[in-house]
Amino acid sequence: MTTIEQQSHLTAAEIAVRALSIWKREWIPQGLQPHHLEQAREELLAERFMDSDERAADL
Repeated sequence: MTTIEQQSHLTAAEIAVRALSIWKREWIPQGLQPHHLEQAREELLAERFMDSDERAADL
């Protein structure tokens, strides 16, 4: 497994915690929606790739 693959692997807990954070920030009365999970996953992956790019630039 390459470094990028390892870094892009997200656990269900990581996604769920971020989704709850998004829901709380947006405060949608209907509760947590499926799009929150997808948005959370996308945000986490983007952060991981930005972090890996910053580390690569430091080398």
